[in-house]
Amino acid sequence: MSKKQKSEVVAETDAAPPAKPRNSKPMKIELPLHRRMDFSFLQYASYVIRDRAIPTPADGLKPAQRRALWALQQNDDGRFIKVANVLG
Repeated sequence: MSKKQKSEVVAETDAAPPAKPRNSKPMKIELPLHRRMDFSFLQYASYVIRDRAIPTPADGLKPAQRRALWALQQNDDGRFIKVANVLG
C-alpha cells in the first residue's frame, strides 16, 4: 500500500459520524408531535375500552357502576339518595 491510501483510510475513519447513544429512558418517545398524539390517544382509548367501558363478566357491572352501588349501600339509611351526591 502506498502512503496516500493509508492516509485516505485514516481520513475516512475520522470523518465517520459518532454513533448516537441509545435512548436511556424507555418510556420517552421521540416522534413528531402529531404522531405522538396519535400514539397516546390510541393507548388511552384502548385503556378506556378495556378497563372502563366493558362490563366485568363476574357481575355485569362497569367499575363506576360498582362504586356507585357500593357507596349507596354504605350510606343506606332508608332515605332517598341521589347517585350524583354520593359520587360527586
